[in-house]
Amino acid sequence: MTRRKQNTILPDEVEINNKTEIEKEKIALEEEFEEDFEEVSMEERILNIEKKTNATFILLIIVMLMVLISLIYSVSNQNNNMGNSTQTNNNSSQTSDGSYDTSMFTEITAQDIATLSKTDTIVIMIGRQGCGWCAEYAPMFVSVAKEFNVTPYYIDLAKILDFSQVEVTQQVSVADETAYNTIISLTGNGEWATFAKDKFGATPQTLVIKNNKVVGGLSGYPKDGESAVREAFQNAGLKK
Repeated sequence: MTRRKQNTILPDEVEINNKTEIEKEKIALEEEFEEDFEEVSMEERILNIEKKTNATFILLIIVMLMVLISLIYSVSNQNNNMGNSTQTNNNSSQTSDGSYDTSMFTEITAQDIATLSKTDTIVIMIGRQGCGWCAEYAPMFVSVAKEFNVTPYYIDLAKILDFSQVEVTQQVSVADETAYNTIISLTGNGEWATFAKDKFGATPQTLVIKNNKVVGGLSGYPKDGESAVREAFQNAGLKK
C-alpha cells in the first residue's frame, strides 16, 4: 500500500506568510489613502483653508464688537450716573433760570447793618435771583452760618441796582441810592478797607461785619466751597 506524502509547513514559512499578508494589507491601505487624498484637488484644499480662515476672522470680529459694545454701554452708564448726580445736586439749590429759595435767610436792608452789627459779628450774603452762582452758594452759606451759630442775613442786590435794561444797555443803574451809598461806604482795616466798595455788584458777595466795620468776606463763588466760607468766618473772629 502506497502512502501519500503529506505537505508539512514549517514555522518559518508561517511567519513569512503572515508578514506577507500584513504587508499586502499595509500596501492596500496606503493605496486607498493616496486615492482618497488625490480625490481632493489643490483648489478644494485651498478653498477649505480659506473657509476656516474666514470663519476664524468673523469670530474674532464678533468678539471685538461685543467687547466694544460692552465698553460703550459701561461708559454711557457712568456718564448717565454722573449727569443724574449733577442734576440732582443742582436741583437741590436752584432751577434752570438761576432762581433759589431765600426763605432760608433772614432778609435785611443796608440800613439794618449798623444796628445789627453793634453787638454781634454778622454775616451777610448779597445776591440776586437769576444768578446761578448765587443759587449754588446760598445753601452752602447758610450751612456754614449754622455751624458758627450765626444768623445768615441776606440783602437782595436787585433792590439796590436796576438790572431791567442790562441786556440792552449792558449797564445797570442804581435803584436805591441810600442803600447803595450805605454799603459802598463800609470800611475796614487792611485788605478790608475798601472791600465792600470794590467788590460791590459781584455776586454772590459775602460780608462779615462787626461794629459797622468789614472784618472779613468773599467775592464771588469760592472754588474751595464750604471750606473757603468756613475759613473766611474763622479769620473774621467767628468761632463754632
